[in-house]
Amino acid sequence: MNKSLTLTEIAGYTNWRKKLILMLLVGSLSILGVSLICLNFGVVSINPKDIISILLSGTRDKTENLIIWQLRAPRIALGVITGAALSTVGGAFQGILRNPLADPYILGVSAGAALGACIGIALQHVTGYLFASYLPLFAFIGAMLSLYLVYQSSKISYSANSTGLLLAGVAITFLFSALITILLAISRKE
Repeated sequence: MNKSLTLTEIAGYTNWRKKLILMLLVGSLSILGVSLICLNFGVVSINPKDIISILLSGTRDKTENLIIWQLRAPRIALGVITGAALSTVGGAFQGILRNPLADPYILGVSAGAALGACIGIALQHVTGYLFASYLPLFAFIGAMLSLYLVYQSSKISYSANSTGLLLAGVAITFLFSALITILLAISRKE
């Protein structure tokens, strides 16, 4: 059977494609505009005309050039990348759970990261700040451990829907929150 597209289907696809291109263009221009505005903020005040001059040619004052390219631009780039990553993960959570209100608290990711960070801080006091630079790693390991435990716990129910995943996430969140409270109660006051 030969299936051909009707004119309304083609028009719908074309309209959807135009809307997508428009949204991507507006979003990209918004990120670029906010990034340019953020280059102006900091301890050292730099004239917006000087910022544009530094971005286009880079031949202005060496100190201002260093401030823009070595301090402010990398921070702005990391902020944009982090925001994109967080929005992607949020969209993935909402898609997996089929819930537009889903967030990292439902699956216990935030509680796992908080527990990992608390363990890292507690180890800093014990080891004399040996693990100070590894605090984000402890938080990441805690978040991944939480996701693993939630996934393994949800497989017990043998159901294909996301209810088991949600219930396991809430249970792991409460468990990790209790462990954080215990860790805070027994730790020294520093």
